[in-house]
Amino acid sequence: MSKLSKVVSAVAVFAAFTGTAMATPVTQSAGPVNYDSWSGWHNDELLGVSLAPSTSRIDSLSGSSTTYDQGWGGNDFYGNRLYITLMDNGHSLWSDFFAGGARGATFQAYSVSNDHLASLNAALAGIDWSSAPNVEMQVRSSTIGYPGWALHSQGAQFQVTSEVPEPASLAIVGMGLLGLVAARRKAAKK
Repeated sequence: MSKLSKVVSAVAVFAAFTGTAMATPVTQSAGPVNYDSWSGWHNDELLGVSLAPSTSRIDSLSGSSTTYDQGWGGNDFYGNRLYITLMDNGHSLWSDFFAGGARGATFQAYSVSNDHLASLNAALAGIDWSSAPNVEMQVRSSTIGYPGWALHSQGAQFQVTSEVPEPASLAIVGMGLLGLVAARRKAAKK
């Protein structure tokens, strides 16, 4: 076997074995949007992004909103709120506090903590991607519906950076290199 054939074969084998371990970071953004809830108990989707099939990990999750409760009723910052959630076919697998509604508009920045990021990735690892799930990151409202309560959000937005495996592109390159090796061997026999 010539030196060139050995090099091509080594590259093809390397590509074939490393293809499943490669991942590409993908950053997706949603928003900004405004949201107004004047009364009633609501669990509305404000924003969402679909995660690519076989997303293996979320590296970062952040966002912001100017959120407030201008109603005349009670005042519960953590009860009358926005939350961010990992959804699989309409079921929440993980959630975290995003922004709370209190008297007076306040700009609130969100960044997932390391502990919450670890639990988010654990929930993501439990998804059966072979069943073709509809997996999304969403910001949703959780409003208190007593008379006089209201929740408003201006400019709500978030970004998620995730790792998406790319075995297909490397497998194609590997198969192409194997084809070159086979063609070279066939030509060498003649």
